[in-house]
Amino acid sequence: MNAPGPAAIGERIELLDALRGVALLGILLANMMVFSGWVFMSSEQQAALAGALPAEISRFLFYLLLDGKFYTVFSLLFGIGFAVQLERLSARRPDAVRIYTRRLLGLLLIGLFHLMFIWVGDILTLYALIGFTLLLARNWSNQTLTRAAVALILLPVPAYVLWGLLIGSPPGSAATVAAEAYRTWASPNATLSWVETMRLPGWAAYRDWVLAIWPFRIPNVLDSWRIPKVMGLFFLGACIGRRLMAGRLLDDTPLLERVLVVGLIIGLPANLVYASLGGLGPYSQQLSGTGLVATIAYAVGVVPLGLAYAAALALLWRRGAGWLRAFAPAGRMALTNYLMHSVVMGLVFLGYGLGLAGQLAPWQSWLLAGLTVVLQILLSRAWLARFRFGPAEWLWRWATYGTRTPLRIIEPAAT
Repeated sequence: MNAPGPAAIGERIELLDALRGVALLGILLANMMVFSGWVFMSSEQQAALAGALPAEISRFLFYLLLDGKFYTVFSLLFGIGFAVQLERLSARRPDAVRIYTRRLLGLLLIGLFHLMFIWVGDILTLYALIGFTLLLARNWSNQTLTRAAVALILLPVPAYVLWGLLIGSPPGSAATVAAEAYRTWASPNATLSWVETMRLPGWAAYRDWVLAIWPFRIPNVLDSWRIPKVMGLFFLGACIGRRLMAGRLLDDTPLLERVLVVGLIIGLPANLVYASLGGLGPYSQQLSGTGLVATIAYAVGVVPLGLAYAAALALLWRRGAGWLRAFAPAGRMALTNYLMHSVVMGLVFLGYGLGLAGQLAPWQSWLLAGLTVVLQILLSRAWLARFRFGPAEWLWRWATYGTRTPLRIIEPAAT
């Protein structure tokens, strides 16, 4: 009861590890559009690189199947993890709130370092900050949590209208102006395009790029209404975490089937509309009828389709899908593998490495992402055969409990 950790390795639900592993693949597939520099290119440049029709098909498939869906699953799993951690700590330790707070602060430090010195697309900082809301909601009933989750997930629709009518400019407009001014002050390469900056050789150019671009993450999060959506998914994850701990979810096949069917019925048509409009980006700067349709399609369609993905994987797991079990080692080291995505893709696309930014078509980037995750699965399996945690997980655990848990698996002495 007084052990430093909330759960032993044997208590881990392997299905959640496998879902994390699959979510890592989906997250990387979506993030490749940024890692490769694709999103920084004009439509003419994209057509010249990949061909006009392949470029359009790639954009459509990205918004239909990837954009937001796997970050939904990833956010949901983080919410489940935070909720289960808080429930177990509360049952075992009188200082549960302090330990949980240290856990979030540890993740915040990791996220800030990742955001400011490695990659602009960091999500860990936001997860750590929103994780504190679960402390406020820990005594809420499942019904209250569910209602709050639905309200938060749908909040971008009325917020888009009201903000456009009352304010006019997007929520992140002031942050964008500040980020542009900061880039002009901080980087000697501010006159270059982002793709050109990414390809500049040497560590000095990389330093200038990463230090200049990170403030743009703030308006990106604000303009996409990411905060209420992640908060809603965390609340939904808390409900799921409680059902998991009570043993009333994974064996409920009818419920999983309903989530799958309803998620597809709602999610696919909404995402077809969303993909045909080309995402939220073209409409986030001002209020318009088309922008409202895109906002509704995103709010209504992305989370149900993401939940359908998770339910389908859970049903496949129950039917003994061996390929899904192979993702579990990578999922056990999800934090390490997520951070390694940024390191590896930096070596591939930035100028201090191969400098391939703006030179790969989406299908080539997605193929690279698939190969990277396969390699991570193999490396994670080999690592976990010798060590109890991934390197980043071990550091996070140390920050949480203030003690260095033995990392290497100690073999029993020979008789």
